[in-house]
Amino acid sequence: MGLLAWWIATRLHPRLATRSSHPVTWIVLILIVTVLISYALGYDRGLLPPESSGADRYLIVLASWVGVALVAADGLRTRRDLDRVIGAMVTLSAVSAAVGWLQFYGIDLAPYFRPPGFVYNADLVGVGLRGGPGLSRVYGTQQHYIEFGVVLAMVLPFAIHRALATSNRRTSYLRWTTVALIAGAIPLAISRAGFLGLITGLVVLGLAWPNRMKLWGFLGLVVGMAAFRTAIPGVLGTIKSAFLNYDADPSIQARLADFAATSAYIRDRPWFGRGPGTYVPELYRVLDNQFLGSFLAVGFIGTLALSSVFFTAIIIGRHVRRNATWDVDRHLGQTVTASAAVALITSLTFDSLAFPTFAGIIFFVFGMSGALWRLRDTHEPAPPGVPSLTSPLRAEHPREEMA
Repeated sequence: MGLLAWWIATRLHPRLATRSSHPVTWIVLILIVTVLISYALGYDRGLLPPESSGADRYLIVLASWVGVALVAADGLRTRRDLDRVIGAMVTLSAVSAAVGWLQFYGIDLAPYFRPPGFVYNADLVGVGLRGGPGLSRVYGTQQHYIEFGVVLAMVLPFAIHRALATSNRRTSYLRWTTVALIAGAIPLAISRAGFLGLITGLVVLGLAWPNRMKLWGFLGLVVGMAAFRTAIPGVLGTIKSAFLNYDADPSIQARLADFAATSAYIRDRPWFGRGPGTYVPELYRVLDNQFLGSFLAVGFIGTLALSSVFFTAIIIGRHVRRNATWDVDRHLGQTVTASAAVALITSLTFDSLAFPTFAGIIFFVFGMSGALWRLRDTHEPAPPGVPSLTSPLRAEHPREEMA
């Protein structure tokens, strides 16, 4: 919310404002107007006290999402700013992954991450078990195992981009170690959504690579999974069983039952829903599908507005990938597309926007796409790029390798 206030202040100060044109601002405006209409119509039907509190809280949370997106879109003024913030996101995600690795081996540092004067308003999910003894299910610094796996899967394409985009050998080793740390931690969540996000991100990112680079990437994935399975037996097998035995999995059955349980509510208010934040799990039920929950809360129109956050990032990323001059920009565009695709696909498997780290990152990626739209082909000095897994792409030879 502080970021939103800052962004509004820059609109009012001619020297601070970044006068630029990009789709992010218009999508944010559409989203806000749609949610406010749904909010007003929700109150018009009459709300129970928990529903009223949920609706008010949703507006506060929406303001925080919007603040992140708008400051990312307009506040990152140079490519150096953009790269620096991406680096911070990857580094902090690596810290979260490291915490997850320690949790897997019985050392949980998450309860100690508490600023002085603060207290928890909910219990931590704690390290769980799934698939048999000795297979800890970890959550890193997130609120749930699923969020941990999905968030790392969203950040992994950016970690790979940074590793590919450097020509310094020492820096390259460090960045590839970060990639391995993050990628290896995703299966430790023992989550279908996290593993689905991992594969989605790698496939979408690899679509832009030349054939030789795709081959090296595939070989790297095979070797990495073989090494992981050898070092930590049982984890990948448990995830495989979770996919194959879906018909006997109670969590899958509960997700399918959500459609029948909510259909009457959707038919009653199909266009703008029952009001944002009013489908309170304590009163109704937990929904493990973000878009189904959005249909209930803000209706068909509101869900379209919310979905546009995901699709705008994907479309802008693809546009930059196709039209930018420098290969490093083109690869970053595809990276944004891959991260947003992970968020979109996994949101069909859990109530993603109820989790703050996921929500913060997807709105940051959304805002980042607007910054990339502005900053494509602006470099000082020209950056290195990425043609293959063995040698960095030279920025002075734009378009020479990337498909």
